[in-house]
Amino acid sequence: MYVLWRFGELAARAEDQAAAITALYDEIRQGDHAVRRTGFGLVRLAARPADAGVVPWGVCPEHGNTLTSTGGLTRCHARRV
Repeated sequence: MYVLWRFGELAARAEDQAAAITALYDEIRQGDHAVRRTGFGLVRLAARPADAGVVPWGVCPEHGNTLTSTGGLTRCHARRV
């Protein structure tokens, strides 16, 4: 009888450990995706020419939401008067 009780106890502990391992695997996988996304962003930044126009704020300071970006160049498309 003790052997069966002990086996049940070990089986329950193994299930708990399996659940903990699965949760840890999920966290590692999410971290891996975050690292990959960051890496891809860094590769894109490294591929840009050093003199490429960078507009950190995302809007034209004079005209607002009028920026267009193509081929690594950003331009304001507001009409010049």
